[in-house]
Amino acid sequence: MYFKVVPGLTLTTEICCLVIVSLYSMIAAAGGVGGGSVYASALMAFNAPAHTAIPMSKTIIFAGAFVLLLFNIQSKSASEPEKPGVMWDLVIFIENATIVGAVVGAVINAILPEWLLILSEFVFFTHQGITEMMKGIKNVKADRQKFAGKKHVAMEDIMKAETVVQEKITKETNSTNINPAQVPEQNPEILHGDEIEVKTEVKPAPKITRFSHWRYVSKPRLFIFLFSVVLSTTCTILRAFVPKCSAIYWSLLGINFLIGIVAIYLHNKLLMKSIAKKEENVLTGSKNNTFSTPSMTVKYSIIGFLSGAIAAVMGIGGGIIATPLMLSMGIPPSVTRMASSTMIAFTSFSSMIQYMVLGQIDLQEVWVFMLVVGILFPIGFYASAPVIRIVRSTSVINVTMAAGVLISGIFVAIQGVKIIIKMVDTHVIDGFVNICK
Repeated sequence: MYFKVVPGLTLTTEICCLVIVSLYSMIAAAGGVGGGSVYASALMAFNAPAHTAIPMSKTIIFAGAFVLLLFNIQSKSASEPEKPGVMWDLVIFIENATIVGAVVGAVINAILPEWLLILSEFVFFTHQGITEMMKGIKNVKADRQKFAGKKHVAMEDIMKAETVVQEKITKETNSTNINPAQVPEQNPEILHGDEIEVKTEVKPAPKITRFSHWRYVSKPRLFIFLFSVVLSTTCTILRAFVPKCSAIYWSLLGINFLIGIVAIYLHNKLLMKSIAKKEENVLTGSKNNTFSTPSMTVKYSIIGFLSGAIAAVMGIGGGIIATPLMLSMGIPPSVTRMASSTMIAFTSFSSMIQYMVLGQIDLQEVWVFMLVVGILFPIGFYASAPVIRIVRSTSVINVTMAAGVLISGIFVAIQGVKIIIKMVDTHVIDGFVNICK
């Protein structure tokens, strides 16, 4: 049999759930998030168990994010066409830690009782939805005021406006981190008019081809990242062929952590060297110097780890955590969206493999959702431009996503009420799950 109805659902409720997932996948893609908050909560609202809905959600996210990744690999920067549209150093930097967190999160998800998972999701979705909704509405109002009185506003003007705002945030952030004692005193030399020599150097326009932008991507850092992903995935798959909770099983899990930690260390060392040398392939896509100090690299590595763990526990792509993080770094929303959608592909892949090894994913139940989202996800990403142009703000996508997250909270609350009623009737409160059985 090639198709199975999701446990707890009927064919009718599965079709309803598929429609909800399909529509929201386009909105999620437009904002650079996976949409897992709606996928998981919609499945649970139609009676799918949490331990089925959450792993399914990560698998659905991967389908859409992987297709979009194929487009992102070829994308170029809107302001500098010779450079990549994806800020690869940022993706690799955060994703190294996020993947390690995803390993932890998948195990935690398998252990926690269903009622605790649902309670955690309700609190998280409600808080995140309200916070992002308030920020989004404020930003939309501010953006619309910039273009008040103009009949026609080009997409380039909207993107330029958001870049100016983010660069201002970055300058203010960086200025607060500068120690005046570390700034050397400068005594500028006054030059007379006849001593000033004006030099004009005309640089030839760079030749732009389909993949010419890849010369601005650090090959060593990218290789370390991809190689670590392959090694980590191999260890995860090998765990499926050994007895659960055996010494070899836990050893392979430990190697997963070790691979991730070594990858984080090597990437950070190489990145610091490149920043010191002012190489042109460092942090292409943004003008900020967020990673210029070791303390900041440690801070964002920890945040990346936590976002990966939370994403795996709750069945979300991690975009609703990573996106605010990158915006706080001063990275423009358009660059953030591209980077976030790329990160989701790797995070969801790592979680999906973990869930498969734990026996929580049945591809016969999820492939229809994967197929539909795989088609609609990239459509939503590229079709968002007309909506942004009409509203005159990129933050309209954030408002829409926040509304979706709040709706997810409602879906989760419905499922929570059902579980409470069941526990009252049976007088049984489920405890932690023994994954070794």
